[in-house]
Amino acid sequence: MKIFNTSSHPFIVDFFHKDSLYPFYKNTFNKNENQLQTDTNSIYIIHDIPPYVDLTLNTKETSFTSYKIKKDNGYLADITSYSNLEEYLKKQFSSKSRSKLRRIKNRLEICFNISYKVYHGDISSREFNFLFSSLHAMIKRRFS
Repeated sequence: MKIFNTSSHPFIVDFFHKDSLYPFYKNTFNKNENQLQTDTNSIYIIHDIPPYVDLTLNTKETSFTSYKIKKDNGYLADITSYSNLEEYLKKQFSSKSRSKLRRIKNRLEICFNISYKVYHGDISSREFNFLFSSLHAMIKRRFS
């Protein structure tokens, strides 16, 4: 016998790619930009919330309560058991998803002058500052 209906929602996919905000949140607050953003008997599991986003639960219009579990920031792909990227993608994604990833990557490379770099170990202060200021600008544009 099932006591609760549960559903899991990846915050990053829903919020950034589908532009949806769950009805139990009143708004989001981007701590990096000091900017408030508003949007219009189950258990919802919301995961992958970036550390720079504060969410406020909408308790006036719903009876939801929340329980937050802090976890390490960042993402991890354990690739130690794979010999190359293609092998990893085959194991983790369906052929349709892999095809979509390749199509998006090819379109991006055709439209823009894309270069790839892998950093391992120390990098210069100048390079570090450039990379993180570029990341900051991308996040800022996303929330504009």
